[in-house]
Amino acid sequence: MQNPNPVQDYDSCNSQPQTYPNTPYMQLHTASLESMTLKIDERDFKLTEVNLSELKKFRDGYDPCFVLKKDERYYVTYVPFGINLMPYRLISSHKCAICSHLSAASDENGGCSKVRALSIGIEDFPYIKYGYETFNTKVDLFVVIKCDNFKM
Repeated sequence: MQNPNPVQDYDSCNSQPQTYPNTPYMQLHTASLESMTLKIDERDFKLTEVNLSELKKFRDGYDPCFVLKKDERYYVTYVPFGINLMPYRLISSHKCAICSHLSAASDENGGCSKVRALSIGIEDFPYIKYGYETFNTKVDLFVVIKCDNFKM
């Protein structure tokens, strides 16, 4: 099935609601990130700033969450379990997909510890400066927007 809203200019779609077709794995949704609020369809999920110990409590629970990292600040909100944010460009493109360090090799051999850690725990990677992650959802996600180790 063809995307009903093909993106011509990928940089212009930042923070713009996007709609994708129904597939066996995903229902029709729109998603965007605006003013510290994650918008999914017609629902708003307000992001709350948390410290690392509070974020750990969210991770230790079973509720599905979205966490945004901006430098050393963390923002979190609960989200529906079945949401799949993978097809949406909420902020900008995912840098790992084009990074030369996208490998489970050791750092000395050009790899990335995020890959070796199975892309879990955005707070555990000080070189990731901006990105977001979902956990305890049907389709967990880890998107890196700005990374000090990024290299093409």
